[in-house]
Amino acid sequence: MISSLYAAERGAGPKTVVFLHGFGGCHGDWQEVISTLALGSRTLAYDLPGHGLSLDFPGGGPAKAAARAVLADLAARRIR
Repeated sequence: MISSLYAAERGAGPKTVVFLHGFGGCHGDWQEVISTLALGSRTLAYDLPGHGLSLDFPGGGPAKAAARAVLADLAARRIR
């Protein structure tokens, strides 16, 4: 099984808004905010490594590892 970083994607538009939760959180922490922004923007709410649906993502823990994982995912999606 290949582990991947989970991101809930909603909405569409010329801009993408990225949501990152705090320690112990998950993508669902942003549900109310996203329901408003998704009307005119694409939104990505991540489960950082070691949290939520990214629990089995390798290298979870340190903030630097989480930042690298998110940046790699954004690059794979061709989002600058």
